[in-house]
Amino acid sequence: MAFTYPEARRDENKVDDYHGVKISDPYHWLEDPDCEETQMFVAEQNKLTMAFLDQCAVRESFQQRLTELYNYPKYSCPYKRGDRYFYFHNEGLQNQDVLYVQDSLNSPASVFFDPNALSEDGTVALKMGRLSEDCEYFAYGLSSAGSDWVTVRFLKADDLSELPDVLERVKFSCLTWTHDAKGIFYNCYPRQDGKADGTETTTNLNQKLFYHVIGSSQSEDVLVAEFPDNPKWHSSLTVSDDGRYAVLSITEGCEPVNRLWYCDLQQLPNGITGLSTNTHTHTHTHTHTHTHTHTHMNTNKPHKHTLTQTLTIANAQTQRHH
Repeated sequence: MAFTYPEARRDENKVDDYHGVKISDPYHWLEDPDCEETQMFVAEQNKLTMAFLDQCAVRESFQQRLTELYNYPKYSCPYKRGDRYFYFHNEGLQNQDVLYVQDSLNSPASVFFDPNALSEDGTVALKMGRLSEDCEYFAYGLSSAGSDWVTVRFLKADDLSELPDVLERVKFSCLTWTHDAKGIFYNCYPRQDGKADGTETTTNLNQKLFYHVIGSSQSEDVLVAEFPDNPKWHSSLTVSDDGRYAVLSITEGCEPVNRLWYCDLQQLPNGITGLSTNTHTHTHTHTHTHTHTHTHMNTNKPHKHTLTQTLTIANAQTQRHH
């Protein structure tokens, strides 16, 4: 079967200068998915592709067999919040997994949150969802049509009533409650020119970490961390199992290194206003036992090792390597 591929115009006048080195970029116009020329090129590509797929004899049998293989019940690992148990379940071919709840391990399950009910085509997804420690509130982030942009809303966990709080411009974010359920840590980006529906090709810079107090407006949220000198940094905050420490992991891109900052939430006289810092630049994961943190890291080691630290508000003492 002969193919006649659509031609892509070369713009010989487009040349980028990278530190004195000139690089031609003749197809730069394809980086704009919304321009008429790009859309026409994509339409011609799709026309060529579908002409081949439509006459492919095994296409239907492949689709049928893959559907059969994927059509089975799926369960996530259950977890406990407050006195109740939660897990995700998909009957087989549902577009989105459904969050279920049980009052005990032996009681019947009921639907707690079903993203499939939010759109007819099933393209609204539960991108993230976090229950507060004692199951007072459910924070959930929704995205549409595969976008990385998320809007976070809140429910009361006992009766599923909506709270007025809304968090926007959320992307590549943590969603972490303080143990008192007064508020939640999250990441968002500053507003930018142009569209922000997930189809844009621009780079998002200057991610910020905020703390949102339940019942307040997003405009009142506390700025916890920002990195103006490192606009590509991303951060993710967790709270220790005992609720005392906030631990911030900072990364750039997909490099297997991170910085690890922490602060003692019990030692902040003015509430949550910032984080104490250090400058570790290696890969870390961590768990906590009271005043100790056990960090799995690769600092100057061919194999990963564990560092046990006694935490204080500004430094780490009694370090033991394993």
